[in-house]
Amino acid sequence: MNDKSKIADNASLKEIDNAFKIAKTISKVPLIKHIMPRIHNALSEFLEGEPQFSKLKETPDNFNKIFSKLGWVAYESISLDIMATAVDLYAAKGKEVAENYLADTYDKDTIRRGLMSFSGHKHFKKRLRLLKLAEIDYLEGRYHACVPLLLSLLDGVVDDISGHVGFFAKGSNLEIRDSIAAHETGLTVLAKIMTKSAKKTNERPCNIPYRHGILHGKELAFDNKIVAAKCWAAFFATRNWAESYDKLKDEPEVKEEYGLKEHLAHRVAMKKLNDAIAAWRPRNMADLDYLPSCGGSDSLPENTPEHAVAQLLEYWQKQSFQLICNMLVYPKKAVQAKNDYGGNAPISFKVLSVEDTAPVVTKVEVELSFQKENRTINEKVSIITNYLDSDGNTLIRSDPNGKWKVMEASLARVASLYQSF
Repeated sequence: MNDKSKIADNASLKEIDNAFKIAKTISKVPLIKHIMPRIHNALSEFLEGEPQFSKLKETPDNFNKIFSKLGWVAYESISLDIMATAVDLYAAKGKEVAENYLADTYDKDTIRRGLMSFSGHKHFKKRLRLLKLAEIDYLEGRYHACVPLLLSLLDGVVDDISGHVGFFAKGSNLEIRDSIAAHETGLTVLAKIMTKSAKKTNERPCNIPYRHGILHGKELAFDNKIVAAKCWAAFFATRNWAESYDKLKDEPEVKEEYGLKEHLAHRVAMKKLNDAIAAWRPRNMADLDYLPSCGGSDSLPENTPEHAVAQLLEYWQKQSFQLICNMLVYPKKAVQAKNDYGGNAPISFKVLSVEDTAPVVTKVEVELSFQKENRTINEKVSIITNYLDSDGNTLIRSDPNGKWKVMEASLARVASLYQSF
């Protein structure tokens, strides 16, 4: 890797680097601490982030230098600490230990967070149903099933976004300026490695997801955790590429000025977000004296997940299909909702309990009563809710600008219960 092909040379990183230089210069001006104490304090706080910035600037290059040839690349949403630890493990204990460590970081929580990020992009969102099936196979060790599925979906999503060429196709251009995932040492290198031709059948274990060999039945021992984890890593890196690609497409001639003022504002915003995540704690059921409740949405606090679930169930009872659609994480057309929920509404419901599983996710336990023929049937079900902004992106629940929405998958299961009675 030469000096001209470093992620550290990305324009945004260079601008932040210049911002630190400016801040240092200003902070050394005589008497500024006494004349402009607020500015001096802001500069001091800003400069406290320089060690972390140095890590941000150096780690992706160090990571790609070692791991890109092995099928891993740096990308925006991967943890800096994970990359740094992997680099250290490679130096101290070798390739196998480092790769096993990286594979282990693609656990249930990492996959779930990655899938949540897909809901904010229409082409990734289309593939969520199949990706969630791949998630199940991956977490249960069925690597033979999830790897081919992830490879095919990866090719398709890039083709949809670019409008002409897939991830593995000749002529695909995965390089974008001022990006980590789309740097010339990133996804472009990964795509070339993964598209290695497969002329002979290989029965020996491989640790790189060779697309042609796997999908054409030439790689016969690809079903292992490392290969599967690399597929997920490639998918998450591609999600970051897509974000950069869309920005470049929408604003080809516009380059945002990013100086000291902007970085200070960004730092404050990120600190506020991190503080909110750190401060979050799940609610204690013992403190929710209104649960269990059979009084409907009016008996529940507004803008809570349990209120949203009760409201949606009331819309279902009233057969208000457009209002049902408005309450879903992934909205659908009213005619589709009518097909799914028409004529089989619960006659009553009770909100039993809640489980806050993450700053943006709550599971609401309800008991539903259905009338079928001359029978009344009661069923307990769990309905998953997400806290989202007006554009469908996840928000920390302490942010007042969000609303609770219901995951279609959990609601669809409720609707199917009626048919099974």
